Amino acid sequence: YENIDRLKDMKSLDFALDLLEKTGLAIVPGSTFQVEGYVRFSIVHDIPILEEAIERLKKYINL
Repeated sequence: YENIDRLKDMKSLDFALDLLEKTGLAIVPGSTFQVEGYVRFSIVHDIPILEEAIERLKKYINL
């Protein structure tokens, strides 16, 4: 799990839905597992796809 409290001022479900809408990246909100403020990433793709996902995530959180 990754803590999102300092990234965006929103609940984990809202963060996951907003990320999906704006970047096409799907993650699991921590609230699904009673861990609010966190999200869960599943990393199951080839390296080039993961690198693209990381770039999209960095752009989304303004890094």
